[in-house]
Amino acid sequence: MIRTLYIRDYALIDELEINFGEGLNILTGETGAGKSIIIGALNLILGERADTDAVRSGASKAIAEAHIAVNGDQRITRLLAENDIESSETVILRREIRPGSSRAFINDAPVNISVLKQAGDMLVDLHGQHDHQLLLHEDQHRAMVDGFTQATLALAEYLNAYRQVVAVRKDLAAFRKREKDLQEKSELFSFQLRELRAAGLREDELAEMETEMNLLDNAEELDKQSAIVTGLGSDGEINVIDLLARIEKAVEELGRIQPEFESYLQELHSARVSIEELLRFTERNRTNFEYNPARLEKLRLRQAELARLQKKYAADIPGLIELRDELEKTLGLADNFDLEIGKRERELQRQLTNLKRCALTLHE
Repeated sequence: MIRTLYIRDYALIDELEINFGEGLNILTGETGAGKSIIIGALNLILGERADTDAVRSGASKAIAEAHIAVNGDQRITRLLAENDIESSETVILRREIRPGSSRAFINDAPVNISVLKQAGDMLVDLHGQHDHQLLLHEDQHRAMVDGFTQATLALAEYLNAYRQVVAVRKDLAAFRKREKDLQEKSELFSFQLRELRAAGLREDELAEMETEMNLLDNAEELDKQSAIVTGLGSDGEINVIDLLARIEKAVEELGRIQPEFESYLQELHSARVSIEELLRFTERNRTNFEYNPARLEKLRLRQAELARLQKKYAADIPGLIELRDELEKTLGLADNFDLEIGKRERELQRQLTNLKRCALTLHE
């Protein structure tokens, strides 16, 4: 029930607070006393359309507010929870009207007018010649009957069973739709899977191909420069290794005479070892690699094929691999559709049986 009605700067009302007691409360007054203004303010609180011209002259905004005891009404409790509004034994509905705009609040939390109206419909039944009546709302009929029976636990069990039925039906319908969609697209999916399987995709293949193609494209220059390195390094009559060895030996003799030269011996030795390692690597590289036009052409064709697949499916190589795996999973599921649908149909029957049991309990 409404505990308090507060109105400020609305129409002709400067400020008014009405506290209602238990039982029947009657507001009386002669014509023009302002009863209809109070009803108008209450209508605003219940979510009716606001007339922004109703703000009292000279005021910046009008306020209409009602404190309403919920008496454990689970409907309003659920509505507040669904809209992240703190619940309490007394719900405060408020409208603020400014010229050109209006705002709505429940327990000081801003809400849409539609939410305020839902709360108002649950909490207040305003009777009048031209006003709505809760009995005319079909969705309220069951709630009223349930309220008379006070079968709270049985109703909760029924509602939970009903939600389970709805969820299983939704899952079954979605699965049947997937089956229908797959049947319509199975030929396309099968073709795509064959194409992607035949491609033999590997995640790092492109990077490996680009490295090898770069070497093949520059094979002639690689061979030429490698020959220079090995020729100057060790192949000639006088080469870098021999020269470094002779220099190292001479510096060693100088060090015996003048110790300052000894500090350079380690650097000379390290330089000779590094160059020897370079020469060995260059020799191995020349023997392990040679120009191969056929191999280069094969790599280019493979690169073009991968580029075609990436463009066709709008995905990179990892994306193509993921698509291939997803197609395998989807087409594999097609073989088990009858089994999965049967499982869901049996679950639906089980939930319907439970729903009927809960309905009978509630009916009794």
